[in-house]
Amino acid sequence: MLKQVFLINADLKMEKGKIAVQVAHGEVLYMDRILEHIIQHHAKSEDIYVRYNKWREATEYDQIGMMKKVVLKSTEKEIIEYTWKLRTLNIWAYPIFDKGLTQVPENSLTCLVIEPLEEERCNILFGNLKLL
Repeated sequence: MLKQVFLINADLKMEKGKIAVQVAHGEVLYMDRILEHIIQHHAKSEDIYVRYNKWREATEYDQIGMMKKVVLKSTEKEIIEYTWKLRTLNIWAYPIFDKGLTQVPENSLTCLVIEPLEEERCNILFGNLKLL
């Protein structure tokens, strides 16, 4: 089963609605980056595309599934550390920064969106973090 993880910056103490919007921004950005990657590289065999397609095409009856996990207990420092760690593992991860129009200051790091990974790998990488 594949699982997609979103790390939420708990330092900002965002309200639930704000968190939901940041996760939505992250998911849209993820989809945009996948499409951009495909267009630029004409690549449909690279790992990121294969994992995305496997995750996207799953149904609730498949063993694969389209699971998401939103994690709260991530500090900004942890999110930055995860960003670099995931890049060294060749795992797509992208930080989301806010425009500062509502609850948080401009350019605040609100969320880290991570591509869908095997559930076991997610548990190894993120199992120490608390669910939202």
